[in-house]
Amino acid sequence: MINAWLSNAMNMKSIGYWVATTLIALETFVGGITDLAHGGTELVSGPPVVGIVTHLGYPVYIAS
Repeated sequence: MINAWLSNAMNMKSIGYWVATTLIALETFVGGITDLAHGGTELVSGPPVVGIVTHLGYPVYIAS
């Protein structure tokens, strides 16, 4: 009985992990595509990506 409950809990944790991982990966991917599409000159909101990257000390090619 306890083994079945533990197995079910592990499966739910695994499903939760992969759902969260997939959502984060998709959000990161879409954000990167949006930045590339706008060319770093404008964003939906906030400062340009190129300005942020150079302010942090990275070269501009890191943003593309």
